[in-house]
Amino acid sequence: MANHHLAVKLTVLCSGADAGGRKFEERTRTTAITAHGGRLLTAQKLQPGARLTLRLLARPDRAAEIKLGQALESRGEQAEWAFEFAGPAEDFWGVRFKDATGDAAAPVGAIAAGTLAEISEQLVLLAAHADDHIRYCSQEMEVLKERFARELQSALDSGARQLQQLARSTMQTTFRSLLEDLAHRAEQAIDEGLTRLRKTVDEATARSARDLVSEADTQFRDFQERLVKQGRQVAARAEQLQADNERAIEEALENALSHFQAATAETLHAVADSLAAHKLVRPHHKDAKPAKTTK
Repeated sequence: MANHHLAVKLTVLCSGADAGGRKFEERTRTTAITAHGGRLLTAQKLQPGARLTLRLLARPDRAAEIKLGQALESRGEQAEWAFEFAGPAEDFWGVRFKDATGDAAAPVGAIAAGTLAEISEQLVLLAAHADDHIRYCSQEMEVLKERFARELQSALDSGARQLQQLARSTMQTTFRSLLEDLAHRAEQAIDEGLTRLRKTVDEATARSARDLVSEADTQFRDFQERLVKQGRQVAARAEQLQADNERAIEEALENALSHFQAATAETLHAVADSLAAHKLVRPHHKDAKPAKTTK
């Protein structure tokens, strides 16, 4: 491995098998490069001497087989490894190196050993390499942007469908609950009215026909007022439901109100017929004549 290195962070794709024999492909970066290898970070569990394949992210067509040296240090979940090329790879980094001492490699851009022309050439190569990396990153960003847009649209569509299902389920539950509440109240109102009417009829049987009719009329008017009030409350509730729900709820409430009014009318007619029948069967008292005496 060369002692002299160029501290450059390049994004690379590292693939191979880990210490357990499991294949992997990892996107990572270098910490330094040399003419014969470099250093890289990886989160994989590896062993010294392992052979891996390295590709430049900016130039996926460039690939080289590397051989791991020793792990240098740990950085959080990643470890820094030294590596060297397993075969010829002089042009892999896209930066030319030359031997400075015979046993180490130094970049042409080293000021102590290079000329102004060599420095300029080194900067041009590094700039071209950076342009390749930026261009590749731009392409990757476009791909990620399109994938994110598709995933976002899919998530929005899925969320919209779930919201529609939730709204439909909530509306059906609310509509069912309101109908049950209205039916329960209507049933209670009818039961209470019938109870009062039965009590009134039972108490009026001992009174005169005028008192019976008067009391019944009073109870009828009171019951009718309560029915009208209940009907107004039902109508007001129906108007509120009409503003908050769809046409189906409005039609259902109208049907419920219609059935309620029809049932109430039938009840009133039945009570009226019962009272009329009571008047007809009321016993008529005849005047008693004095008994004749015989001599």
